[in-house]
Amino acid sequence: MAKIISFHLPSFCWRIDVFIPQIIFIFNVNGRAERLTEQPDIDRAMQLVKEHNPTLSPAINRT
Repeated sequence: MAKIISFHLPSFCWRIDVFIPQIIFIFNVNGRAERLTEQPDIDRAMQLVKEHNPTLSPAINRT
């Protein structure tokens, strides 16, 4: 389960917890974000996301 610790444009920090039987991995991911405003850029980003998660689950289920 991924937990967003904070999200402030243009930078972000995510904490990602991965639970596998008898093993727990915790990752902190830091990076820079950029707001996409042009439709071709938005479409390309969605294409990349859907390549790894075609159903957009669980994010689409929480909206």
